[in-house]
Amino acid sequence: MKWSWKAFGAQLVLTFVVALVLAYGISKGIDAKRGPGAPDSTLISMAIGGFIAPLILSLISGLKGWMLKSPLIVSFIVAGIYASNPVVGIICVFVSAALYLAARKCGQLLAYFSPVKNLDRGSGE
Repeated sequence: MKWSWKAFGAQLVLTFVVALVLAYGISKGIDAKRGPGAPDSTLISMAIGGFIAPLILSLISGLKGWMLKSPLIVSFIVAGIYASNPVVGIICVFVSAALYLAARKCGQLLAYFSPVKNLDRGSGE
């Protein structure tokens, strides 16, 4: 599979949006538990959302069999920006790679053990 800037851009934008939605939901959840007058939870929720969103992309990419380079680069960019720390981005790259490989193996096992076998090839019928 060749590198595609359109696919990379779409994954980057989608991951940024998912991270923003996760950060907003986590922030609202933390604020609801703390109550009024508590310190703001925006920074910690953005770091958590920025770390989880690329992991979701890596899982989907591994199951679909997409290329590994794009989710790793997106993981570094999104987690590093949302956490305001490139070290978090580097850690997210390693975790994303592990999740990608695990999801890829699970996808291969599911394809191997599924009752439907190679419908794309056709049998001439």
